[in-house]
Amino acid sequence: MKKLLILTLAVLSFAACNKAAKPAPENQTAQNAQVYILPGLKGDSYNFTKKIQEKPVVVAFMAGFCGWCKKMVPYVDELAAKVPPAQADIIIAFMDEDSSSLVDLEPVKESKNVKIYYNALDLMHEQGVNSFPNIILFKDGKQVETWRGYSPVHVDDILDTLKDLK
Repeated sequence: MKKLLILTLAVLSFAACNKAAKPAPENQTAQNAQVYILPGLKGDSYNFTKKIQEKPVVVAFMAGFCGWCKKMVPYVDELAAKVPPAQADIIIAFMDEDSSSLVDLEPVKESKNVKIYYNALDLMHEQGVNSFPNIILFKDGKQVETWRGYSPVHVDDILDTLKDLK
């Protein structure tokens, strides 16, 4: 009985973190992609299409309802501490419209390397994000690597991949 309960909870957690989204069109390129000016926490904006062509950008796509996303927040903070701003931008893009369900983000909000954006559902659709958390590394306007799900080893994988991009 106990095993059945644990299995049921695991399946429900997985299902909650796999919110379906429409995939990105196959023929879409950086040249004809929609320009996304993402509104930030402090009234700043970020021209996503332009920035991913200028330097590497690590984007952690998350949702406030996703328990795995909340568990990943300290690792995103660790990543931000290890990546110099000149090397790459780090973005947390939430499908949520505000931070009311994201109280666990307080450490990350203080990080100078991390930009947090809300209501990024259109960008998620364009990039083919259909589960949370989902981390994508962009360089030269293209996706270089994708990490799906939650794992503390993603920090080292991302750092290694950034070193290889030089």
